[in-house]
Amino acid sequence: MLEDWEAQQEHEPSFDVEANKIGEGYFVRVTFPTGETEALYGYATKADAIRWIRCDAVVWLYERTTIKGNRVAK
Repeated sequence: MLEDWEAQQEHEPSFDVEANKIGEGYFVRVTFPTGETEALYGYATKADAIRWIRCDAVVWLYERTTIKGNRVAK
């Protein structure tokens, strides 16, 4: 069962919250299984960035994959 969960994680993007190096605020770094990364800027606080991951990341991924015409996850 643990192996199934680990295998699924290899096909899912990861989300990390980081502080902006210049200026204030935070951004979300999305790392896809392919190694591609995308940075999403504009979060005033770390809590705002975490809230986006918890509440809106799934919709963002769906819209992104629909627009690009490819699938991120299996």
